[in-house]
Amino acid sequence: MNVVKTHMLDSSYRCDSCSAQAFMMFALTPTERVPDGELFFCRHHGMKHRAALEPLTEFMADETDRLHAAIIDDKHVN
Repeated sequence: MNVVKTHMLDSSYRCDSCSAQAFMMFALTPTERVPDGELFFCRHHGMKHRAALEPLTEFMADETDRLHAAIIDDKHVN
Protein backbone atom coordinates (compact mmCIF):
# COMPACT_ATOMS: atom_id res chain seq x y z
CA MET A 1 0.00 0.00 0.00
CA ASN A 2 1.30 3.44 -0.90
CA VAL A 3 0.67 6.26 1.54
CA VAL A 4 0.49 9.63 -0.18
CA LYS A 5 0.40 13.13 1.26
CA THR A 6 -2.22 15.18 -0.54
CA HIS A 7 -4.32 18.27 -0.04
CA MET A 8 -7.40 16.86 -1.74
CA LEU A 9 -9.55 16.37 1.36
CA ASP A 10 -11.36 19.58 2.13
CA SER A 11 -14.12 20.05 4.69
CA SER A 12 -16.72 18.56 2.34
CA TYR A 13 -15.20 15.09 2.83
CA ARG A 14 -16.77 13.44 5.86
CA CYS A 15 -15.89 10.37 7.91
CA ASP A 16 -17.88 7.29 6.86
CA SER A 17 -18.17 6.32 10.54
CA CYS A 18 -19.05 9.50 12.40
CA SER A 19 -19.43 12.34 9.83
CA ALA A 20 -16.53 14.38 11.25
CA GLN A 21 -14.17 15.95 8.71
CA ALA A 22 -12.18 13.25 6.91
CA PHE A 23 -8.39 13.44 6.94
CA MET A 24 -7.74 9.90 5.65
CA MET A 25 -8.92 8.22 2.45
CA PHE A 26 -8.45 4.55 1.59
CA ALA A 27 -8.68 3.67 -2.12
CA LEU A 28 -9.69 0.02 -2.12
CA THR A 29 -8.11 -2.46 -4.52
CA PRO A 30 -10.80 -3.51 -7.00
CA THR A 31 -12.23 -6.99 -6.39
CA GLU A 32 -15.30 -8.80 -7.62
CA ARG A 33 -17.05 -7.96 -4.36
CA VAL A 34 -15.91 -4.31 -4.33
CA PRO A 35 -15.28 -3.21 -7.95
CA ASP A 36 -14.18 0.27 -6.88
CA GLY A 37 -14.49 2.40 -3.87
CA GLU A 38 -13.03 4.84 -1.45
CA LEU A 39 -13.48 5.03 2.27
CA PHE A 40 -13.10 8.31 4.13
CA PHE A 41 -12.30 8.57 7.83
CA CYS A 42 -11.46 11.11 10.49
CA ARG A 43 -8.11 10.43 12.14
CA HIS A 44 -9.67 8.46 15.00
CA HIS A 45 -11.59 6.02 12.80
CA GLY A 46 -8.85 5.89 10.16
CA MET A 47 -6.32 4.73 12.75
CA LYS A 48 -8.88 2.33 14.24
CA HIS A 49 -9.53 0.59 10.89
CA ARG A 50 -6.12 1.04 9.22
CA ALA A 51 -4.66 -2.40 10.02
CA ALA A 52 -7.74 -4.18 8.69
CA LEU A 53 -7.94 -2.01 5.56
CA GLU A 54 -4.26 -2.05 4.56
CA PRO A 55 -4.42 -5.45 2.78
CA LEU A 56 -7.44 -4.23 0.76
CA THR A 57 -6.03 -0.82 -0.15
CA GLU A 58 -4.10 0.31 -3.24
CA PHE A 59 -3.20 3.64 -1.71
CA MET A 60 -4.12 5.80 1.20
CA ALA A 61 -4.22 9.58 1.41
CA ASP A 62 -3.16 10.72 4.86
CA GLU A 63 -3.67 14.39 5.68
CA THR A 64 -3.64 14.03 9.45
CA ASP A 65 -0.55 16.25 9.63
CA ARG A 66 -2.90 19.15 8.86
CA LEU A 67 -4.46 18.67 12.30
CA HIS A 68 -1.15 19.42 14.01
CA ALA A 69 -0.41 22.31 11.64
CA ALA A 70 -3.70 23.96 12.61
CA ILE A 71 -2.76 23.79 16.31
CA ILE A 72 0.67 25.31 15.66
CA ASP A 73 -0.84 28.05 13.46
CA ASP A 74 -3.38 28.95 16.18
CA LYS A 75 -0.57 29.44 18.72
CA HIS A 76 1.14 31.96 16.42
CA VAL A 77 -1.95 34.09 15.83
CA ASN A 78 -1.93 37.31 17.88
